[in-house]
Amino acid sequence: MNEEPQTGEIWRHKENGNEYLIILIANKASAKWEDRAVFVSRETGEPYDRPLSEFMEKFEHICKRGCFRIQPNNLIKVDIFNE
Repeated sequence: MNEEPQTGEIWRHKENGNEYLIILIANKASAKWEDRAVFVSRETGEPYDRPLSEFMEKFEHICKRGCFRIQPNNLIKVDIFNE
């Protein structure tokens, strides 16, 4: 089983191949609400959220924190680079 997503990681949707930047995992401190992955499309910048359990089934991890560079004044345009 994959580890839970972390802020700043890149994940790919298993069916459509689109890539997403993890913004945060919401509700981690709540016993009442289900944990949710909050993420944005690298292509369109559209924000999304899903229950974490569903996210883990439908997405695969492709890039750890620190493997990308955020362009100035644009959180959505993320360039992956190799070190």
